[in-house]
Amino acid sequence: KMSGRVLDAATGEALIGANVILLNTNLGAATDIEGNYFILNITPGTYDVKFSYVGYAPKTIEGVRIVANITYELNIDLSTDFTLPDIVVVDKKFFEEKATNTVKVIDSDQISRLPVRGVQNLASLQSGVVVQEGSGGQDGNAEINVRGGRGSEVLYIVDGVPQNNLYNRGTVAQVSNTAIDQISFQVGGYEAKYGQAQSGIVNVTTKSGQPHYTIFADVQSSDFLKTDDFGSNLYSTSLSGPIIPGIPENTIFLSGERGWYKDADPPAIPLEFGTLSDGTLLDNPIVNNTIPNNNSGVWRFNGKISSRFGGWTVQLSALLNNRIYKNSKNTQNSLAAQRQYKNASQFIEEVDESNYSFSARISQTVSNSTFWNLNAGYRRFDYQRYNPFLKGVEKQILYGDSLWWANESGLNVILLGDGRRTENVDANGVYRPYGYSRGLFQQRQDESFGADFDLTSQLDNHLLEFGAGIRQHTVRGYGNFAYVVAGTDPTQPEYIRFAQNQPFVFGYDVTGKRKTSSDDPSSLEWFADPDIGSHPTMAEFLRPRQPVIGYLFLQDRFELEDLV
Repeated sequence: KMSGRVLDAATGEALIGANVILLNTNLGAATDIEGNYFILNITPGTYDVKFSYVGYAPKTIEGVRIVANITYELNIDLSTDFTLPDIVVVDKKFFEEKATNTVKVIDSDQISRLPVRGVQNLASLQSGVVVQEGSGGQDGNAEINVRGGRGSEVLYIVDGVPQNNLYNRGTVAQVSNTAIDQISFQVGGYEAKYGQAQSGIVNVTTKSGQPHYTIFADVQSSDFLKTDDFGSNLYSTSLSGPIIPGIPENTIFLSGERGWYKDADPPAIPLEFGTLSDGTLLDNPIVNNTIPNNNSGVWRFNGKISSRFGGWTVQLSALLNNRIYKNSKNTQNSLAAQRQYKNASQFIEEVDESNYSFSARISQTVSNSTFWNLNAGYRRFDYQRYNPFLKGVEKQILYGDSLWWANESGLNVILLGDGRRTENVDANGVYRPYGYSRGLFQQRQDESFGADFDLTSQLDNHLLEFGAGIRQHTVRGYGNFAYVVAGTDPTQPEYIRFAQNQPFVFGYDVTGKRKTSSDDPSSLEWFADPDIGSHPTMAEFLRPRQPVIGYLFLQDRFELEDLV
């Protein structure tokens, strides 16, 4: 929302019927008998605003930054002196004066000048925010702790769609810096419309298409000129403009980003190894400036179509990203991976995580004081953690197959037997030996559909908001120390061999290969097999979790000139 007064510069009297227009949009207003105006339903972003009145020199205010759920107050004096320039550049406000809580805003212009990338890293620049050690890097999402809260207590919203998954309340959604129009970061004191947040809210608005065509490309590489050992490569591009040339009411914005790294999160202090794996003491230690075999890659795509039809606005958005990386800084047990750095770094588990988010928004401005929005969205989070040489759920049976590792893998890894791993430590008794792997396979998924409706109306000094929404999730999880399965009786059916290993599972069958549904328990009588020793009722735990979350809110925002 934007509001204010338009006055005569000489007399201070109100100008009745003065025009206020947000350039390159169909939004505007006229002042009332007291010179007041307000404009609702403004998409967060930076605008140029033009003020005009018959017999007065017009003024255009540049760089007006509109923030979600905050009123921007802009008061203007118009003069009859036409010799004055009609463009006035206004510096951005140091803080959001109409905010009822702590709100920090970073816009695209500021982001382009900052030496950090990623929504979480940008938010971490604010006071009271700490990045959890070992999280993020150049290719991933850092986990931030806001005012002492856990990382899972921060709610992330992109174009109105919550991006946190219900599995662990985290997010793997990534937005390229080139696609971010504005980040609004709230700490405490949230409005009634926000739920499921305890520490902070990070609200990201992506860029919309412009009425003129713009192509942007950016290349960053330390690998091409070998300026460092980290092998950092990041290619970004974006396209903005009207869908049909000459029709600014229908625009499109597309962005894509590809990054790949030899080591996206190198150690602050070089790694030094003073011995060989056989215990030989070295006169000069082996020094690594990077974590061995810590390569990673990421794809990020974003798109938005915006169309205006009179008082109607339709917006379609998509956000897709995929990241594949090594679990070389396991924050849950930092030593688990570090003990593999010396001899078995190529066997550190690999992680493949993706986030797909699609949304549609229909908005109608019923009058100059009332509008409504209808949003619908779909989001899916996928996660797999596996041995890098055995990607895929169907290859779990090979994790502990000693013959495959010794003869068929081409890696000459010696296990202690079927269903077992290598020796635990090398000759020095500290680091893992060559070929060591934890033998763990994990996969997770959270799929959600949601819709919400809100109605906003301005009545005198009261901004009334009513809203309701619903979201249905399907959550699945699977974890299995897969190497043990190869040591079970090979004459038994596969499902019994896996069940005997007692994997952590819901939403999948015991092998992890097939997704289950709410109807499956009636067909899982095999759970009573004496070789498994479970009762058929235990099949209930194989069903996916399908919570339905709904909300309803009514809010009155009372605004005076110096009080909200």
